[in-house]
Amino acid sequence: MRKILDSTRHLRGDMVSIAHTIVEAHGGRIGAENVPSGGAVFHVSLPLAAPR
Repeated sequence: MRKILDSTRHLRGDMVSIAHTIVEAHGGRIGAENVPSGGAVFHVSLPLAAPR
């Protein structure tokens, strides 16, 4: 069971890393806060597209 939990945590870390790369590539920002009751809240901001 521990191995499953460790690999799940690793996968989550990889997904956050991928999300961070994508958001920054589009000129945005991403951040996270721990939630006291457990888990986390992620904040993502992206710039508006320039008018065409």
